[in-house]
Amino acid sequence: MAFQAFALENLLRAHRVTALDVVRLQDALCHDGPVTVDEAELLFAVEQSINDKHHSWKDLFIDAITIHAINDVAPDGYLTAHKADWLIRYAAPQGRIPTRNTYALLTSIVAGARWVPERLVATLFDEVYCAIATGNGPLRAGVNVPPGVIIARDCDVVRHILYSAGGKDTPAISRVEAEALLAIDTVSAGGPSLAAWDELFSKALGDAVLVASGWAGPDREVTVCPEASPLDQAQLLDALRRGFARYRPLQPEERAIAALQRQRVSIITGEDVRTTTADWLAAAIARPEQPSAARRMLLGALEGCRERLALELQAVVAGPAPATRAA
Repeated sequence: MAFQAFALENLLRAHRVTALDVVRLQDALCHDGPVTVDEAELLFAVEQSINDKHHSWKDLFIDAITIHAINDVAPDGYLTAHKADWLIRYAAPQGRIPTRNTYALLTSIVAGARWVPERLVATLFDEVYCAIATGNGPLRAGVNVPPGVIIARDCDVVRHILYSAGGKDTPAISRVEAEALLAIDTVSAGGPSLAAWDELFSKALGDAVLVASGWAGPDREVTVCPEASPLDQAQLLDALRRGFARYRPLQPEERAIAALQRQRVSIITGEDVRTTTADWLAAAIARPEQPSAARRMLLGALEGCRERLALELQAVVAGPAPATRAA
């Protein structure tokens, strides 16, 4: 037990967490033992039921739960389906993540584990979606944004999730990530367009399209990295086409290794690893009657490499793209 010398129940009774409390908790965490499931659940209770907490509590809370989830419960370094279900049950008890610290915790776990089940990544994206759709929640703390509007902070949050979820074994944008990006774009399609979102969406979905068509791209840190300077619509379209042209054919050996890696992870974690197929993507990004600016940008950029796409995806980008909005 990590906190046998410090009763976490005392914090719940006191309805506050002081700087001295955090120092004592940190000392116990370093010297006592691994965090037990009961202690981890009490940490969640403190985080979600006490408002008066010293600012140093955040790091203690994130470190303790992250170590517990990734390292203290076998298999070391991996999040199994069972671990993910437990985390989601306590981190999003009503289907929403209640505090910004809890959101930061889940991001820390996704970034720190060698592999996490898709449902945990989806939980993070669900909170982004709900924040944009409703205008409330921890990701809207301190800002007054009407529902349906994407702001620059949302792009930063989404990019951070993509960076966190993408290790060396998962360089391509996954299906759950593509689903989330498409849902966010749809819920914000009626609001004002944001150039940063157009760029992020186009780069991420373009990567998914090319990989599903048998091409290999760079690591995510390159794939969804923002341009060094703001670009107008024509410049961004040009930059996207140049980036997509740098993808190379995926070799048969690489396909086999990737398939074996998915099989290995499925055995370890108890979670099937879904692939992003060309037919699913074709149906998902098919031109709606009123496509968003981001989707128009994506389709326009893909036309520059149409002949390299799977047949299903070639049909989606065929013909002249709807004109992008004026810069």
